[in-house]
Amino acid sequence: MKKLTISVTEHQASLLEEAVAEGKFVSDSEMIAAALKLWEKREAAKAEEIEWLKRDYQAGLDSGPPVEIDFDDLLAELNAKYEKRA
Repeated sequence: MKKLTISVTEHQASLLEEAVAEGKFVSDSEMIAAALKLWEKREAAKAEEIEWLKRDYQAGLDSGPPVEIDFDDLLAELNAKYEKRA
């Protein structure tokens, strides 16, 4: 395991000390490791979402030329479908 020296704000230091004092973490190092794991998961989720958006964007491009739709007609059609269900 690599040993690092980090600087934190007074507020962050208070959060670390409080979490350890309350027994939420065994040490400052454990809390920092947990924060890094959470950050890593968030970054992975963001990357996954970007890939999903890229795939869907490409699927939209591949689906052919755009088709103009009249909003009022579309809304009337959806309302009619909804009324049939009810």
